[in-house]
Formats: sequence, C-alpha cells, structure tokens
Amino acid sequence: MTNDTRTDLPLVTIAIPSFNHRKFIGECIESILAQTYENIELVIIDDGSEDNSAELIATYFESCTARLTRYEFITQKNQGLCATLNTAIEWSRGKYFMGIASDDSLEPLKTSLLVEYLEREDPNVAGVFGGATFVTERGVPFGIYKPVPGYYGFDDIFLRERGYIITVGQLLRTDVLKKVGGYADDVYIEDLYMWLLLTSLGYKLRVVPELVAKRRLHTSNISGNVLKMYEGRLRILGAYKSHPNYELVVARVTLSLSLEYSSTNKMLALRYLNEARRFYPRIVLDSAFIITLARFVAPGWLLKIARLIRRKIEKFQLNKLVRKSVDGEP
Repeated sequence: MTNDTRTDLPLVTIAIPSFNHRKFIGECIESILAQTYENIELVIIDDGSEDNSAELIATYFESCTARLTRYEFITQKNQGLCATLNTAIEWSRGKYFMGIASDDSLEPLKTSLLVEYLEREDPNVAGVFGGATFVTERGVPFGIYKPVPGYYGFDDIFLRERGYIITVGQLLRTDVLKKVGGYADDVYIEDLYMWLLLTSLGYKLRVVPELVAKRRLHTSNISGNVLKMYEGRLRILGAYKSHPNYELVVARVTLSLSLEYSSTNKMLALRYLNEARRFYPRIVLDSAFIITLARFVAPGWLLKIARLIRRKIEKFQLNKLVRKSVDGEP
C-alpha cells in the first residue's frame, strides 16, 4: 500500500525477512516506525514461519500504512534468507536499501544519519555502515561494537585486519544491489558474500563510528551454528582462491573454529588447529594459534596473561588504524 505523503528526501527501502521471531519482530517493526527519517517504504516478508509471526505482523497494518510512504506484508513458503532478500530488492523503489533481521532493531536516528553520509559520497561508495549495541535475548545491553572508521576495500573485508563491519549497521545503494544481481541463493553467510562481491568489483564501503542499531544475541541466532558458519565461509572464500593471502585467510577462519571448540570438544579443537597449520604453516606464529594451543596444556592464570597481552596488541593496532583514518593516510 502506498501513502499519499510526498517528500523531497530520497526514498529508503527497509526490508525485514521474518522467520520464527514472533517474540522479537514487534520491537523490530516499532523501531522502524520510530525513525526520525520521513520517506521510508517497508516490506516484511514472512518466510514460512511456524510460530504465528504472521498473525502478529498483521496487527501492525494500520500503523505502518499511516506512518510509511509505502508498505507491504508478504507471506510465502520457506525459501531461505537470500531468496527472501532478493524478493525485497525486486520490490524496492527506494534509492537506498536497508535489510534488518527480525530479531534486531534500529536506533531512531539510523536512517537519517546514514542517508546524510551516503548522499555526500561518490557513487563508487556502495554503502555506509555504523556500529551497534549488543543486547541479550531480553533486550538488555551488554556491549557495543564501534568499527574502525574509514573506507573499506576488498582486502579489508577479505583479511579482516581492521575488524569487521556489522550487517545491522548497513545502508546500501539499491541500484548497485540490482546491478550485481542481488544475493546468490546458495550461500549461507549472505553479508560476507555481498561485501566481498561489491568490493571485488571495485566498490568501496564506508564505515562510520556511530552506533545505529541493536544486535540481539540469543541461542537461535544463525551465528550460533559454528560449524555451518565455518563451512559457509569456506565456500564463499573459495571464489577468491587466486588471492595471494587465500591460505592465510582460510587458516585464520579454521583457527577461529578451533578456538570455538576448545572449551567444549578438545578432539575437534585439535583437529581444526592442525587443519589451520596445514592450510598455512606460518599460522603457528600467530598469537591466536598460541593461545588456542595453550588451552590444552597451560594453567588458567597463564591463559589470562596471554589473552591480556593479545588484547593490548590488538588495541594498539586498532588505534594506529583509527589515527590513519582520521589523518587521511592510506
């Protein structure tokens, strides 16, 4: 449904792929209705939920149609996240596109702030990203993530040495998403796929330090399935085997899996620790490799010292990168 209200502001499309998040999606929708930005269209696509999410979403029809420039609620048989996002991209009429998971929410100024940033950018900047507050299942804040500000190219995403960009912080150019064909239907980690695809084609992604959203962490998060996440990353990274640092990146990803298992399954942790060494033998010099290995042989007090040293090194490296970004160094 389209609202008759007109505005000179660029139209922004917000898309919510919904799947079995009945207890969270109300907060997500309300955070969109509370945006200070006026010209927003919203599409909610329920991807075959089995928890009566659709009935709850339907109760927001009047408030959404009254507040938004355009609104549509679509229900479908389960097709998966990427196919659902592609449907939203096809539906979109906005200059800019913002996808948000149905268990996350937006800060009121997010759309206004990021549109202002992106309007000033060259068309070669495909999107802008802010940081986020992490909240528990009940919505209690427990941490924040402020990404290192600056312009990110392919190596920044691929090597992840500047940290990472957080998906809930995104605002993208719709025409660029349509130009690259949207998301591949067979990928598991759609954000990594898209950021690598865009930057491999020469686009840049701008990262800003403001906190613009809330990222909810709970037991049913997709990221909780560490093995499936690992396999999904390997599949996406496999498209870039010709990159000179491909083996290093795969080793780091494998090392992270080993670290995940180190407190729950020692056999699997050792297996993936050895896999990381096999992919890239020099990974044994990495502090993360040493800490992971130490979990099997070192007393607890020594592990705490090692983690403290690693955090200090990482903080020093990130501070250098922030200074470079502020000073405009390459």
